[in-house]
Amino acid sequence: VFGIVLFVVRQSIQNPIMETIEKIKEIAKGDLGVRFSLRSNDEIATVSMALNSMMESMEERATIAQAISSGD
Repeated sequence: VFGIVLFVVRQSIQNPIMETIEKIKEIAKGDLGVRFSLRSNDEIATVSMALNSMMESMEERATIAQAISSGD
């Protein structure tokens, strides 16, 4: 029973959190194309969707800044 509980916790909590952390590390290195793909209705997926919105906004602003720096 303990093994089953541990497996469920790892699959539903630990793995999505670790995936999110790895993608945040990619963002910190400057990759604005990172998107999160968690599909569920839990808090981790809610955070992932919010991070996707943030990344889209940052990518749009970077595009605008690049256009401005090019004299557009």
